[in-house]
Amino acid sequence: MKKQEAKEVLNKLKIKGYLKNRRIEKTIYQEIVITNLKSEIEHLNFETKDLLSKICEINDLNRVLK
Repeated sequence: MKKQEAKEVLNKLKIKGYLKNRRIEKTIYQEIVITNLKSEIEHLNFETKDLLSKICEINDLNRVLK
């Protein structure tokens, strides 16, 4: 979830009367941002593993060609 989407969710909660405390609002926003960052980190970890796998394949091919 992007920051703008997080703000929209918070605004909808405010309109419905669920958020009456600014501290609670900040905490929810921070949790949304943290969750988003965790998701991005997991995606980067997956891409890193994929790149490492490709590097190993290239190294194996180089050994065979020598």
